Amino acid sequence: MIRKINFNLIRFLLASFVIIFHNNIFLQRNFKKDIFYLLFNSSIHLGTFSVILFFLISGYLIVKSWDNNNNIRAFLLNRILRIYPGFIVASIISCFLIGPFVGYENYFKQFNYRHFIEGLFLLIMPRTPHVFPGSFIELINASMWTINNEFVCYLLVLILGVVSFVKKKFGWLLFFTTFFSIIILGQIFNIKNITNFFSNYIVKEFVDIYWIFSFFIGGTYYLFGRPYLNRKPIIIISAILMLICFYNKDIVEYALPIFGGYIVLSFAEKTIPFLSNFNKLPDISYGIYLYGWPISKFLIFCQPNIGHRLLNLESFLLAILFGLFSWYLIEEPFMMLKPKIVTIKE
Repeated sequence: MIRKINFNLIRFLLASFVIIFHNNIFLQRNFKKDIFYLLFNSSIHLGTFSVILFFLISGYLIVKSWDNNNNIRAFLLNRILRIYPGFIVASIISCFLIGPFVGYENYFKQFNYRHFIEGLFLLIMPRTPHVFPGSFIELINASMWTINNEFVCYLLVLILGVVSFVKKKFGWLLFFTTFFSIIILGQIFNIKNITNFFSNYIVKEFVDIYWIFSFFIGGTYYLFGRPYLNRKPIIIISAILMLICFYNKDIVEYALPIFGGYIVLSFAEKTIPFLSNFNKLPDISYGIYLYGWPISKFLIFCQPNIGHRLLNLESFLLAILFGLFSWYLIEEPFMMLKPKIVTIKE
């Protein structure tokens, strides 16, 4: 069956944007040549733009998954099988195949195996001894820090689903409207007791506020907005408002999932015949995202004088190969276990 919707294409593009963004900062060592900085002098950059929309789409699809089948065991197993295998293998490759080549001689002597195992269970970005010495951001795979954030959002949907906030749509809306209103009002009026409580004890310990907001907006669009997607007047208004908000550093992270989210989800749910062949292809966006960082860093390490164009070309092609490897040898085989474990309507 041909998938007529375009989530596959959008996620592929967003993962590719993340690679382009990382390549730029690796070579420039700053954000000043980022497209959003050049156009709008914005606090948002191409990497944040892409991750915000990743979380938006994830919220839309995960809430849809729970809405289709609210079996707790099925939901949790599906999320684990989708996230953990790819993350674990990428962590192993990053730390034990790439790390020794780009670290110091005593790499394994300094390696903390307990932290590594804990990181696998908690989906925490791999922590290694110093790697890529002298480079900009000496981390083996910093992209992976968002995976833990995403899984926490999955668990939040599960919790809210159990208490019926997802099925009872206005319970979902009331909960999150209250939650974010308190945070945003605290920020606007600089109420330190509120901002400190949420930033130090609630949000920062688990998930970044912008990611959870984007995830929530995606879920809200699924529950309330589907009938209103692809309305041309709303698309035009959303595009205008989004452009205006890019010039406001204080609200752009909140505006992007709201206004930009409408445009992205409208495109995602639209049937476009000439894109149908792309939607037959495997979804390698997760693999591209997992391996893009170490691939680019390794290429720069081996070719210190590499230019932007060659780095983008080499890293993009290698990321596609690793994405295919991750999909066919890791992600798809584990996803095929889903029907054997439990029947779920996706």
